[in-house]
Formats: sequence, structure tokens, C-alpha cells
Amino acid sequence: MKLKFVAQAEGDNNFGIKEVDIPSEAGGLGFTVVHASWNGSSSFDWANDKISSLGVANVSRESKGVYRVTFTENFSSSKYTVTTSVGSDNYSGVGASPRTLSVLIGSQTASSVDVICERTDDAVNVDNEYMGIIVIGS
Repeated sequence: MKLKFVAQAEGDNNFGIKEVDIPSEAGGLGFTVVHASWNGSSSFDWANDKISSLGVANVSRESKGVYRVTFTENFSSSKYTVTTSVGSDNYSGVGASPRTLSVLIGSQTASSVDVICERTDDAVNVDNEYMGIIVIGS
């Protein structure tokens, strides 16, 4: 497997696509990366609303705006890094507010993590058309 990235080689002033051979997908770099993105509409069904994923067995809607991401393989502990993203409509105008997708504190286990989507103005939980998560750990 080859990992491609944009980089600048030492002594070279030009940036470009560089390739590195990785021995295997799982653990070739000494850590694991999993990701998922989904349409978090109110009638959420992972089988139909998955946009993309790698290393994620399931995403379930626990309650309005709260989703549990279950990994295909457990991490070695609950100490991993989670980044999130959310987006869809233009939320400008009266009564509109951007959304945020956050990790629910205390929800990280070796096998899953819960995330919550909220409006930034009043912290009301909302389901959103695009939600994404990247998890990096060992």
C-alpha cells in the first residue's frame, strides 16, 4: 500500500505529491486511522445514510443529534484522538446558527465513541445532513 501526501523534500524548494510504502493498512504507521461520514437526517439508517467509512462497523442514532460510532476493531484503549466536522445548509438569517459536532465527554471506549451535533447559539441538539469523524489511535 502506498501513502500519498503533499510534502517538500529536504533541500527541495518545491512541494509535490510524495509516496511512501506502508507495510499494511492496520499498524503500518504504528497507529490506526478510521473515519466515517453520514447524512444525519431524522430518519437515520446507517445502511442508507452512510456517505463513506473505513474501520467503522456502525453508526447509530442514540437520540436527536447524538450518534454512536462503533469501530470494526477495538483500539487498545479509550485514549485516541477524535476530530469531527459538520455541515450542510447555509445557516445565515434570523434564528439561524451554525452547527458543531463534538465528542461527548466520557463516551470514549476502545470500541466506540459518541458525538453530539448542536446549534452553536443555544446548544439545542439537531440532526444534520452531513456529519463526519476521523479517529486516530493505537
